[in-house]
Amino acid sequence: MAGFYSARSRTIPPLPWSNFAPPLSDAGVPCSRYRTVAEALDDPISKARGVLGTVEDAAGSFGAPNPPFRMSQSRAEVGRKIPALGEANAEMLRWPKSTR
Repeated sequence: MAGFYSARSRTIPPLPWSNFAPPLSDAGVPCSRYRTVAEALDDPISKARGVLGTVEDAAGSFGAPNPPFRMSQSRAEVGRKIPALGEANAEMLRWPKSTR
């Protein structure tokens, strides 16, 4: 399949997004350019919406996806710290039995 796309690109060069966006937008068609995951996460709007949360574990900090929804009266986000193996045992053993 890669050979097909390579040959097609040599025969019919890919058109830039700027060729498609104006006519589609002018016609009222919601559209956007395809982006890689890295490009989407680096977008200022994604950053402002808090798409990624920072999580810490023994190896350091890393980004993890927050839930895609918002709740009006509570926070829905990734936990900030992952406990080390065995670190939260006592807390989990005290967890109310009615919620298990």
